[in-house]
Amino acid sequence: MLERRLQRHLVGRGVLLFVLALAVNACFGSASSPTVVVVNTLEALAPAAAEFESQLSAALDADVEFLRVGPETEDLAAAIESLIASEPDLIVTFSTPTSLATAGVVQKADIPLVFGMVTDPVGSGLVVSIETPGLNITGVSLLNVQRGVELLVNVTGARRIAILHQPSDAAAVAGLTHARRTADMLGIEAVDMPVASVSDLAGVLEGGPVEGVDAVYVVGSPFAISNIAAISDGVATWDVPAAITLPSVPLRDGFLLGVATDETDLARQMADRVVAILEGGSAGRISVGVAESVAMIDLDQARRLGIQVPDPILLEFDTILDSN
Repeated sequence: MLERRLQRHLVGRGVLLFVLALAVNACFGSASSPTVVVVNTLEALAPAAAEFESQLSAALDADVEFLRVGPETEDLAAAIESLIASEPDLIVTFSTPTSLATAGVVQKADIPLVFGMVTDPVGSGLVVSIETPGLNITGVSLLNVQRGVELLVNVTGARRIAILHQPSDAAAVAGLTHARRTADMLGIEAVDMPVASVSDLAGVLEGGPVEGVDAVYVVGSPFAISNIAAISDGVATWDVPAAITLPSVPLRDGFLLGVATDETDLARQMADRVVAILEGGSAGRISVGVAESVAMIDLDQARRLGIQVPDPILLEFDTILDSN
């Protein structure tokens, strides 16, 4: 009799423990997958966005529901507002204009924002500071323009460079500011070479660089990226060296050198910040990171321009293109 009572007691206890385990698992172990909105309006940045999604999924070791706003989107604000209604856990953006536009839409919503591919987050007004960005926003910035201008000057010895940019492009304006600042630091002169619109681009390129400059720097921006083929063809006809900021490798023909974003490092840093936020961190208190860059030089182009690049300077480049 005692044996049967003990058996029933143990069975009953086992059922109770099983039910409790299910309850605990329901509360803590089977939380719904995080929902992340990825906003990217540039086809050229699609690989960077895909790399971020891959790295985030790996970092969380869980399924992530990605809601995407892509280059085909006609009304960015409406698309973002529609997705906000679904109450996502977080929003991720790529490029300065897209990040600024998205921040303007979500500023009243209690949804963290993590940006990438932004040249000057403080100067553009996206964040308050690098150390404490505030506004429920953080992300990863770029220093590609500074490195590109420095390399262009080191390779060519230029004392006066023209900066090709579109004045109405927020990313180009930020890049122009960095280029000017770097030129001042190096003690050289920076001359504006503005391109107001796509219709003006052909005329500017055919006219050649600003008279009296030793080199040209093309500021990477949505405008430059969207018209990279035409710009590349244009600078290939010039007798002065040209450099460019690129979202990714490879270096386009016609350019002597370029600096691109290391997409893997950018994605990793963005994913790290997203994970920290999903684990309870405050976006506005997570410092803005800086993505690593990849510097490239085309020695065939250097020879065409009569430029001899010393070996010590070549060591500053990550990729050296040379058909010889």
